[in-house]
Parts: sequence; structure tokens; C-alpha cells
Amino acid sequence: MLKVAGLQLRLEDGKKEKNLARALEALRRIASREKEIDIFCLPELFDTGFNYASLKDIAEELPGKTTNVLMNFAEEFQSYIIAGIAERCENKIFDSAVMISPKGKFCVFIEKLTCFKMKRTTLLVVIKYL
Repeated sequence: MLKVAGLQLRLEDGKKEKNLARALEALRRIASREKEIDIFCLPELFDTGFNYASLKDIAEELPGKTTNVLMNFAEEFQSYIIAGIAERCENKIFDSAVMISPKGKFCVFIEKLTCFKMKRTTLLVVIKYL
């Protein structure tokens, strides 16, 4: 049977370190209580929250500090992690998602191509299997 843990977190807009610490604490609490979770799912923009004005200052390239922490967790607990993060790529900001394998490696990467142009009505998504 596949065991999936979906986390809903109280995010603080722009408080990246605090959000990451809160997420890691929740992941560890669940992992210690529920053995052998196959997939942990974190919310969209779990690291930065939804304050779009601050994303240009706090989004990070991949891999980065946030994903490195998640990679270590995935390897330690032998679980997949799916996480929505703010990504900086070629001076553009994306609302991206990564899937990290139990070996602590990226295996799927998804970025929205809207670059936070909220007036746009269509959404293009690029999925990269690594």
C-alpha cells in the first residue's frame, strides 16, 4: 500500500527560514509517528508564502538551500518529497515544484511559465523528468 502524507502549514509570507524550519519540524514529527511514508507532499510556495512582491529577493536557484534540506530529509527517511517552491532561473521567478527521490536526488521538476504575470489567463507548465 502507498502511504502519502500531505502537509498543510501555516506560512509566513517572506519568512523563508521560518517556513523551512516549520516544514522540517512537521516532516520529522510525521516521519517519527507514521513509519514508512512513501511520499511527503508540501504545499505550493511552502518556503516563501504568497507575497509575490518579495519573491524576487528570496527565490533561489535549484538546487539551493531549501532543496538541499529536503534532499537530506528524503534520503534520511527513504521517502519521496513533492514540494512547491519559489525558483529563480535566468533572472525570472517561477512557482515551481520538485519531486525528490528517496536517494535525495531530483527526479521530476515542474515550473509554471507564467512568471507571476497574474493578468495572463493561460497557464503553461514544463515538466522535466531527471
